[in-house]
Amino acid sequence: METPEARLAREAAVSTEDPRTVVPDSAERVAEKLERSLETARQYADDYRSPKIVSASECEEYAQSHRESSPQSTGVISKEKEQESGAEQQSEGFVPFASQRKVGPDEKIFRVCDHLYVGSEYGAADVALLLGLRISRVINITSGERTVPNFGASIEGFEYVNFYVPDFVGADLRQAMVESSSLISRWAEEGKVALVHCSAGLSRSAAVVMCWLMKAKGQSLKESVDTFMRTRGRPPACNPSFWTYLWEFEREAIKSEDLAGGETVIVSPSFDFSDWVVDDLGVMGFGPPEEVRRRLKEKQWDAYAVFESFLQADA
Repeated sequence: METPEARLAREAAVSTEDPRTVVPDSAERVAEKLERSLETARQYADDYRSPKIVSASECEEYAQSHRESSPQSTGVISKEKEQESGAEQQSEGFVPFASQRKVGPDEKIFRVCDHLYVGSEYGAADVALLLGLRISRVINITSGERTVPNFGASIEGFEYVNFYVPDFVGADLRQAMVESSSLISRWAEEGKVALVHCSAGLSRSAAVVMCWLMKAKGQSLKESVDTFMRTRGRPPACNPSFWTYLWEFEREAIKSEDLAGGETVIVSPSFDFSDWVVDDLGVMGFGPPEEVRRRLKEKQWDAYAVFESFLQADA
């Protein structure tokens, strides 16, 4: 009979061909890592504690290098305030999907704060790394054929929470965002360290982490995006629906804060995510970009409503 350790080792092997495909190879190497002592694992994990935490300027340099090499890129948009026509601050560090590099085995886990990490499936599969970082709580947001196994489920003390949400426009991530935010805060109070991961660590897990930053830390949407970019080392890649949910949470927070002071007119989110919406809808054949932006303002930054408006027009 296959032991839990052997099964874990077999499942933990990840293909370098496709960054989101788990295959049963390199099991011996993973098994060796699992047999190391906790102290050795911690020393191994030290290499991953800070190298991926880059400055905002470094993140912009990365984005700039892609803009210069991509004729389809829109470049950096002005930061001028647009009280009527757009967000207060335009998007920084945006990289079109077609120009982004694939998430590979070197992008595992990234520290958000002392008790919270965000990561890819490569990080989720590296149980020795989880042990080394003292991670014992994992929120797994994957689904369908790309569902990532709970690699550390057989280890005593590990706790997994799964949200089977796909990464496409229309997928409802709100429950995962709200419940995960509560879990992360509760685990922090209990002294537990948590990892939130999806496949690439850029869309579903990014939205959850940014939601927690807004709800628990009182950050604006823009501040949460800035925090994510600093810690993850590249911009989030949330789809239009997830951006809409984040904007809804920010709007609710602003309304709650200003309830006692009278009604507040909220024109736009603190972060301009229109470039992401234009890019995603453009890949689907919806546009042109200026029409997407016009509808986004018309729909009060409800990106999913913009998507639906294009669908209805094509029906």
